Amino acid sequence: MHRLPFALLVGAIHALLPLTPCRAQIPLQVTPAVGGIQDLRSQFHRQILSQSQLLTEQFERALARQESEAAARGDFEQALAIQQRRDQLTALYDPTDSSLAKSLAIPLIASQARLAGVTAPTDTEPAEQGRVFTGWRTSSSYVEWANLPIKPGEYDLEFEYLLLDAPIPSTSAVAQAADTALFDFFEVSLLSQSEANHLQIELSSTRKTTEYTSLRVGPISLTRSPITLRLTPQQGYPGNIIWIKNLALVPTTPPATESPPSEPAADSSDVTPITQLLDSLRKDLRDRLADSRRAVIADQQTALQELAARYPKWKTQIQAEARQATQQNLREDKPKQPLLPRPMTSLGGMAGFQDLEGAIYQKDPSNTGDRFWVEHEGERLQIRLQWVTCASPTDQTSSAFTRAFDIAPADAALFGRAAAEFTAGYLEGRPLRLLLRNTPDASGVSPALVFLPELGLFQNLLVAQGLAAVTANPHPNRPVLETALLTALLDQQTSTRATLPRIGAWAISPLPPTPTPAKP
Repeated sequence: MHRLPFALLVGAIHALLPLTPCRAQIPLQVTPAVGGIQDLRSQFHRQILSQSQLLTEQFERALARQESEAAARGDFEQALAIQQRRDQLTALYDPTDSSLAKSLAIPLIASQARLAGVTAPTDTEPAEQGRVFTGWRTSSSYVEWANLPIKPGEYDLEFEYLLLDAPIPSTSAVAQAADTALFDFFEVSLLSQSEANHLQIELSSTRKTTEYTSLRVGPISLTRSPITLRLTPQQGYPGNIIWIKNLALVPTTPPATESPPSEPAADSSDVTPITQLLDSLRKDLRDRLADSRRAVIADQQTALQELAARYPKWKTQIQAEARQATQQNLREDKPKQPLLPRPMTSLGGMAGFQDLEGAIYQKDPSNTGDRFWVEHEGERLQIRLQWVTCASPTDQTSSAFTRAFDIAPADAALFGRAAAEFTAGYLEGRPLRLLLRNTPDASGVSPALVFLPELGLFQNLLVAQGLAAVTANPHPNRPVLETALLTALLDQQTSTRATLPRIGAWAISPLPPTPTPAKP
């Protein structure tokens, strides 16, 4: 076998490496690719361990049973060999192994993040590109990792940072350099369980301009996957230079396999055939019921199509009934995840809605922040967000949005474009869950409540950004479930309006008058 000369091998490696802009012409080196190789190796190791853990646990339990049987018949040499193999498998997931925890770390890099007011410089060291975040000049700056796949468990946040004074001191009191900087790292979700998934981080001034300070904070308990995480400052730091790099989630306690107690060997020769027979009968019954249900629903769909052709005036309502029948069939075939927490679903109030799962946001020039097209099972539907309104990106006439925020129509159009971009950026590519009103409005658009996985009602996100105004109010005739959702939406608007510094359209909305204290 011929061996390539070392110089030729290095040249081939350089030819495969991507060219990156640099400030000076320096000789190419192989070492910049080490960081990327380490990331790939860590990701591969983490994936293999995670995917093989269940199989390893099953194998270990089978070995435990074999060990018990070998000891029962007096074959202690075989039992000892099996025990040694079990110990080797257990060591793969040793919770005290710090090197394993490091290999299972999840890097938080710029290529997987959404940046707002934060930049990831490209002129850093090649091994650090995509790992450094700077900016943090306003309180609305953040880095967000959406739909991050993660193995549930407890994690520490590990990173390095620089906190320096700006080279040119500012005369403004607002832009003075701070000695410490406070950040929040949390799960972005409207679910109540996510409130505990929050870390407060304090960065101290590093003074030296070249030496990064390492910090590890935690733990934070993450119980779902995928998950959305965000890093944001508690206030703006325009008088400082803040660099944060090498962010990673490191397991506090890596996944460990707990060996179940050894079970005595049992003669299952009589039990196994009976269990298999019962499972076969249950499966046969489920298949027969499913076939019968599909036949009935197919006949119903045919009848509805004939009815829609005979009565065009009621075509929209008949199509809604057909979609509802289809959804009922899907619910029987594959149970859905609960849309809302169990205490809320027990309140009822779902009448008048169609529950559509797996809808996809569709790009369209007519889309706005609160009115857009979706596709569900091959059918395009135009929906509008119920209970809220956004400004039109083009129409500058007076509207409910301008009245709610008390701003000029010309200013409202700016926030209309921002709302349209926010809605498209958040909903595109995500599976949506819709509670769709059975009856469209006069323009043929269906009012809907839009839910995002792990985040909850999307209307809350628009209101929290100051890009939408709530246009509905609770009344006694509204169902309990709708009242609960609408009350939470109104509370979100009240909270956003009182937030300082003010965000969205509230930033240019007149402040409410301060009550004059009564004279004694």
